[in-house]
Amino acid sequence: MSNTPAVALDMKHRQVINYYFQGLSKKAATMKAGFSALSAQDIFKRPDVREELDRRMTIQEHKTDMDREWLVDKLRDIIEASPADLLEVDDKGRPSMNWERLTPGLRKAISTITVDTSKDGGKYKKVKTNVKITTSDKLGAIKEAAVLLGLREEKKVIDIEDNLVKILMQKRQEKLIIEGKSEEIDEDGKDSD
Repeated sequence: MSNTPAVALDMKHRQVINYYFQGLSKKAATMKAGFSALSAQDIFKRPDVREELDRRMTIQEHKTDMDREWLVDKLRDIIEASPADLLEVDDKGRPSMNWERLTPGLRKAISTITVDTSKDGGKYKKVKTNVKITTSDKLGAIKEAAVLLGLREEKKVIDIEDNLVKILMQKRQEKLIIEGKSEEIDEDGKDSD
């Protein structure tokens, strides 16, 4: 893949690619550029579009030094991180943290470690230590990994489809009013009579 421009794409196809790189799903990018929702698969299978997508991905990977595999590996570290791996229980049942068990993957996934040491009063001062370990958002990492791997479309698609249905319903209602019909239409698009 070179960094030279791909085969000349028309403006609408270039817009689809631009919207896609802004974070829209393939279907949403296609619709925003003025194509029908059904044409998304065809557009993204076109050789000239594929070539331009690959070209831009290569440029992006070189600029950021990150690629899809790297991102998935980082998300995997977050998903698999378990601070409980650091926990050790002695023969009297007392828990303690064994920091030698801190793996590089777990270290990357930990967002905060808070250590609070306090002394309980009385004749024999007892030292109490609380350790709180917070990891990055596992559910968020799972969702991001699913999107990167193409296993899940983002919520934006549903929002766009809901908005389209509402607009179509509104236009249908306006048309009925103009035609002199005062029928009410429910949310399913059926006459209420």
